[in-house]
Amino acid sequence: MKSNEQTYRDDVLDLLVIKAGLAQQLDQSPAAKAFWDIHLERLGAAKWPEGPLPQCLVRFDERTGAKLGLVISGVWVERLGDWDLNEPFLVLSTDGEIQRCEGRVVEQVSVL
Repeated sequence: MKSNEQTYRDDVLDLLVIKAGLAQQLDQSPAAKAFWDIHLERLGAAKWPEGPLPQCLVRFDERTGAKLGLVISGVWVERLGDWDLNEPFLVLSTDGEIQRCEGRVVEQVSVL
């Protein structure tokens, strides 16, 4: 039986692998790169691949298959340094699609 610490480490490693796979999908999707580059430009950061990777991984709890995705566009709250997920946002999902989420008011979304 795994300890809580081992389970936590395994969960963190799983999420890192998922993020790495999504970053690879981002690199292969001109549309996703375009959305991400607009965000990086607003931040004054270098464009992909020199600029930072998306970090906000979310799960759509109410959608069939509970898809995962990286947030690539939406309302950025500068003072918090994070996305406002109460507003509409776009994610690059694990199946390679760009999906729109209307925000937490409409859908149950968990930040992982």
